[in-house]
Amino acid sequence: MKISKITTQKKNNHRYNIFLQKGSTEEYAFSVDEDVLIKFHLRKGLSLTDELIEEITSEDHKQKAYNKVIRYLSYRMRTEKEIREYLQKEDLFPEHVDEIIAKLEKNNLVDDLEFAKMFVRSRINTSNKGPGLIRKELEVKGIHDENIDEALSQFSTEEQEEKALQLVQKRLARTSKHSFQKQLNQAKAALMRNGYSSRLIRSVINEVRDMQDDEAEWEAIIHHGERLERRFSGKFADAELRQKIKEGLYRQGFHLSLIHEYLQTR
Repeated sequence: MKISKITTQKKNNHRYNIFLQKGSTEEYAFSVDEDVLIKFHLRKGLSLTDELIEEITSEDHKQKAYNKVIRYLSYRMRTEKEIREYLQKEDLFPEHVDEIIAKLEKNNLVDDLEFAKMFVRSRINTSNKGPGLIRKELEVKGIHDENIDEALSQFSTEEQEEKALQLVQKRLARTSKHSFQKQLNQAKAALMRNGYSSRLIRSVINEVRDMQDDEAEWEAIIHHGERLERRFSGKFADAELRQKIKEGLYRQGFHLSLIHEYLQTR
């Protein structure tokens, strides 16, 4: 079989229709991407075997998948794992997926280290997330540990402390009926959820201990003390009631000296 005609597609001038002469008739056979046309030196009069046609169409299928990935990458940078998952729906041979990835890497279109660096910088600039949480996010995206370590090296201890302090101060600025100690405990838990280290958390919490508002603390202990009194007054009296209130306030995080002061007012 020989190629009798090659035409450019109307809707895509980078794809070409290949026509073959079969006996006395000319028939459309297949279409190929411009890169495939050039790679196989397709031209009018070229003889094609069934095996060569199969090779050409397989290469074109790979090229179409590559072009789709290029469009996929046009929205934002992707990791190698994300690209492999995207290519799964293209029904490609595993070796073709590897070839596409290699081509993307050669053209600097996929670079997990650069992706990780950009991701960390974005998190530093737009969130209060700590390095532990950012690490987990990168692991989900398939980034290897060595690339994560290098990317996270951008997140200095000073920046971490600043962001953690901002998070704690924001929480402590909220109106709350809890004791200051309980608010600190809640702030600690928030920092842990956001991926900050225990050492850094201790440092930040110690730094904000002098932020306690004594007036707010007194209002909070009155709030909880009266609740405990209403709760236990029908079950206990006198010394037992005072002990239950004392235990309850202690569990809420109030200092014993403040608890004793409160009980003296009852």
